[in-house]
Amino acid sequence: MLKFCPNCGAKTLKNGKFCHECGYSLQEFNNESTITEKDIIDDTKEDIIIDNDGGDFFGDFAQVQQEEDIKNDKLAEKLERLFVNYKMSEFIDRINNIENADSPRLAYLAAMILEYGYDQIKEDGESAFNILAQLSDEGYVLADLHLIGSGFYNINEEYIPILNKNILSQIDKLEKSEDPFIIYEVANYYCSENSEKINYNKAMKLYQKAANKGYWKALASLGYIYLSGECHQSANVNKAIQYYEKAAVKGERNSALILGRLYYFEKFLPKNINKAKQWYLVAAEQNEEEALNELANIFFK
Repeated sequence: MLKFCPNCGAKTLKNGKFCHECGYSLQEFNNESTITEKDIIDDTKEDIIIDNDGGDFFGDFAQVQQEEDIKNDKLAEKLERLFVNYKMSEFIDRINNIENADSPRLAYLAAMILEYGYDQIKEDGESAFNILAQLSDEGYVLADLHLIGSGFYNINEEYIPILNKNILSQIDKLEKSEDPFIIYEVANYYCSENSEKINYNKAMKLYQKAANKGYWKALASLGYIYLSGECHQSANVNKAIQYYEKAAVKGERNSALILGRLYYFEKFLPKNINKAKQWYLVAAEQNEEEALNELANIFFK
């Protein structure tokens, strides 16, 4: 059920603590004094005029809401496929007004692209965090998983047990999901130092499961894990390259940049200028500034 801010009238989250439009505290109001969608509909019941076709306000409202939900679901499914497969240009073309869509899934995707940054959408971790915190406030577990498991954000220590409690209450169901986003986020959770249920074996299985679905984040994460020896794995440069290449072939700029450096700086591999240039160019095509700078050093050295 929608809830409306008593101060500015904006739609607010069902269990929100404050209005994200005007900042007004919703905790000052009890359930009886908070304006809800039901209140608005109840107030208009007496004024409903039934037309010749038997239609009324309730029927029209329900139909419009249902059509909007279907539209959002279809948009979310399309955007999810594009994001998973790193079709970022098309993803961004369709992302207009995504933050205003009444769908937690669409808001989560908006946070992901703001966190990562791409082309005209600049990296904006603060805005991404605000979206995820708002979703978490609403009880959206995918946001909880990302906040605690991604490692991007410094979460208040008092808030970590709350996130853990919500995640662990659903963890058995989450583990069985076939959704690549959930699979990947649960894998991160099992590897996170903030997790109350660290399980590296499960994490690796889930990373692999998400990677098998083509999710570029899982491929890049496996590359990092095998290169660094994180998640209690033995470092394996050959495996790292395999996963980084699978992500980079999709166009993922960070994986391509790392491959360029691996072949150029000789820390893990014999120097190979041609392969270094090949992967730097992939990253440069995605406007990765560090790749552009390092390519310039190669060509004008």
